[in-house]
Amino acid sequence: MQTKFRRALRQISMETVAVQKTTIVTRTRDHLACELQDETVILHVSKGTYYGLNPTGGALWKYLEEPRTVAELEAFLLERYEVTAQRCSQDVQELLAQLLTEELVELNSQGAVNSQANAG
Repeated sequence: MQTKFRRALRQISMETVAVQKTTIVTRTRDHLACELQDETVILHVSKGTYYGLNPTGGALWKYLEEPRTVAELEAFLLERYEVTAQRCSQDVQELLAQLLTEELVELNSQGAVNSQANAG
């Protein structure tokens, strides 16, 4: 069963998404997630597709319970793992591209989120 999860995640495009450090990342609502052994399993409800995240990706997913900027995501990982800032940035970009492709997250510019908050 774990193999199916990993295979599904590998099928996601590895193209990177060009985002700014101030871009806000928000998880979409159309999913269910849980921890299963050493990975986080996400079900995209309307697609009926499961995805598996390794422990690092799972930690980032949990941190995204609240909307976060790309800079916050990178700082979160840099505090917890021995990785260079450049490698961390690259890995975050790749994961965001995968999650965005599968409609598990949304990206918003800082100004757009602030405008929506002020309008409400």
